[in-house]
Amino acid sequence: MPANLYRANTGPKRPGLYRRRHPSQARAQRTFETVLEAAVRLIEQEGVERATTRRIALAAGVSVGAVYEYFPNKESIVLHLGTSWLRRIREVVDALHPSQSGIPDLLGYLNRMMSDAERLYRDQPGLLAVVRLIGAIPELREAEQAHDLEVSASIKSALRQYAPDADPAELQAAAYYMIIISHSVLSECFVARSGDAERLLRMLRVSIYALVMPLLLPAAA
Repeated sequence: MPANLYRANTGPKRPGLYRRRHPSQARAQRTFETVLEAAVRLIEQEGVERATTRRIALAAGVSVGAVYEYFPNKESIVLHLGTSWLRRIREVVDALHPSQSGIPDLLGYLNRMMSDAERLYRDQPGLLAVVRLIGAIPELREAEQAHDLEVSASIKSALRQYAPDADPAELQAAAYYMIIISHSVLSECFVARSGDAERLLRMLRVSIYALVMPLLLPAAA
């Protein structure tokens, strides 16, 4: 199964970017979540440039000091949002692996994968902010690259169980393009808010079936 998300992210860490501490009491947890929600609203509505720490505190109804207690700056808030989002995706993908889920066939695996991915994108607060800013913070971009490698490894491992005779290179390619195609279409539906989302989602399913189901065919002589 895939390694931990952060294992591949071994480069030097910029000081002052990472979360200072995690809330341990219920009241502190509510403040922490309120700050994150306020940051998401500001970034989505007005852009990251206007989402200063002071304005985030004002939108959250807390003091600037309360924000600084958990986050040294707005970049650290975005990093937290982004890595949490990537972790949720990885956990869903790993949970669907046949060794964990017991899903007996490839079609069932693909259907569950696409349904769960759609739910993640549909329900994720602040997804627009996270997707827009992944390229702006090197640490978040590195985390995304490590995440893609691990998710691809998990999907490839699952596909190998359903299609044990398939060429390993074809398994790798199918896993990689599943990620690329799914992210592109789901972002169009739930980040860009395409007005034709239902048609795009149907086309996504057809595309994934066409990409993966040939793995079950016998190899050409």
